[in-house]
Amino acid sequence: MFGACRLENSPSRFPLQVLARITALWAFRCNRSREIQDCSSDNRGNMNALARFLSWFKVEEKPTAVHQPDPRYDGPAFQTDGVTSMYFHEDDYCQVQLLPKEDQVHLSAEGAKVKVVAEKNFTGYGFANIHVPAKEPIPLSSRSIGVSEIDSILIADRFIRIETVFSGSMSDRALAQNTVAYRLGGYSFYYDHENGTVQNIWLDLFGKASADDQANLTNALHLIGTKWNLVLMHWSWSSLVELNSLPSIVGYVDSYTK
Repeated sequence: MFGACRLENSPSRFPLQVLARITALWAFRCNRSREIQDCSSDNRGNMNALARFLSWFKVEEKPTAVHQPDPRYDGPAFQTDGVTSMYFHEDDYCQVQLLPKEDQVHLSAEGAKVKVVAEKNFTGYGFANIHVPAKEPIPLSSRSIGVSEIDSILIADRFIRIETVFSGSMSDRALAQNTVAYRLGGYSFYYDHENGTVQNIWLDLFGKASADDQANLTNALHLIGTKWNLVLMHWSWSSLVELNSLPSIVGYVDSYTK
């Protein structure tokens, strides 16, 4: 019988080897004295022997493994359902964020630095160095946006409010304090707050979404951006989006589906 290594190392010889083995087995079963005889009288036995021989090469289906949960990944932080609880990776925090339009010059300059440093330091697998943007001159908190104001806009555009939000890495997660998430299809909208005032707003738009979801997201961003004079900064793309312009928002949201 063939060994596994031999089968792998000599693929071109395998059919001939099998044929030789089948022929030899057939001859042995038909004529144990090695004399030429008529095989028809022992046909059933021959076929049984052939079936047994071919069964040596049958690929058996592996039994289904019994899932044993890893205790390191046990608990509610690793069992979020996107309806009552959410998780975002710590690296995604404020990577796509809303900021005052007065920061526009600063944001554009910092975004250009991010792009230049990334292009110079891309290794093919990651980045040897990155540019960490400087803090914006005017923080979002200066707008004094009330939590209830943001909630009413998002709920009107069919977003689902989720109050239990976790963050961290893939293996180390914790409850994100004072953080609220909203979900619409594959879109996620987050904000953190202090004493009822929104401190930061960021988004994750990489999930799949329907045309209705895109329209609702576009409307919500336009209302929020227009009401508080905000822009959207996508740091990894070095892109700044004018939220008081519907065509700009539509073009940006469409870019995720292309």
